[in-house]
Amino acid sequence: MSYLSQKKKHERRFAFLNTAIFFMALLTVINISAPENGFFAFFVDWQFQGYLLILFLFVYAVAVRYFVHAAVIVLFIGINYVGLSAYSNIFFNISGSGGEDFGIIYQNQTGADISRLVGEAASAGADVVALNPSTRLENVINDNYRLFHDDADLSRGVILSNRPVVRSGIVRFNEKLGASYAVVLPENGRELMIVNIDFSSMKREDEKIVFKNLEEFVLEQDIPMILVGDFGISSWKKTFRDFLGRTGLSIKNHFILSNGQSSFNPFVRPTYNLLGYKALGIKDIVFLSRTSGNNRPLLFKLGL
Repeated sequence: MSYLSQKKKHERRFAFLNTAIFFMALLTVINISAPENGFFAFFVDWQFQGYLLILFLFVYAVAVRYFVHAAVIVLFIGINYVGLSAYSNIFFNISGSGGEDFGIIYQNQTGADISRLVGEAASAGADVVALNPSTRLENVINDNYRLFHDDADLSRGVILSNRPVVRSGIVRFNEKLGASYAVVLPENGRELMIVNIDFSSMKREDEKIVFKNLEEFVLEQDIPMILVGDFGISSWKKTFRDFLGRTGLSIKNHFILSNGQSSFNPFVRPTYNLLGYKALGIKDIVFLSRTSGNNRPLLFKLGL
């Protein structure tokens, strides 16, 4: 390759990296200081995807041996990592100190045919099955799992359990959003509340009031709690961060890059989470095979 061709190629790479770093800096400033509404809300929602792009740019800069640019990119990697990981776990689950095994299966948009999932829950080691079906449950209760609570609209969410249940029901956070819950007795005999969250249809203008009402519900309880499901917003958003700070709950899982339709999709917001008390830990997270509906069941293997 001629000298002029090499020079032009280096100029293109130099210009590309300079432009990319400029936009990287702009997005970082937006994510740190811009309000989380209006025009800026889009950038905040997709901050993790921006972080992935920064990682890609770092790899590219190193590959083409532009090490000064790579050093600058490392700075932005660190800034964005701190912002994302302040209340979240990007790559690793929290192991916790609990010893008893406990399994929770979660699935959204299950449809009417969920009997196969309930039948396979025992072999998967699930003590609780949290479902948000689109139609009423029919013929899904078997000898292993029982539905303990009744409500005028079970189609919005139910919890099935093979453990003894002390009480259960549904709590509402606004006219359209609510959550099913059940207080179960694990083998250690200590009461544990499971709350089945599905905020996937939550509107942006409802986020604060829904999380405020969820916060009040959590603070009213005097027993350990596990909140599992689709929280509708990313965990680094201020509404979610404030909720975690005031309730004392923490996110136990790494970022789950899925909307339920596949086990991995880097182009979706990580809104699936499992929240719990300090000693609670996650041993593994497994997507089960699709049994019904559009979404795949998600198994959380916990240590209580």
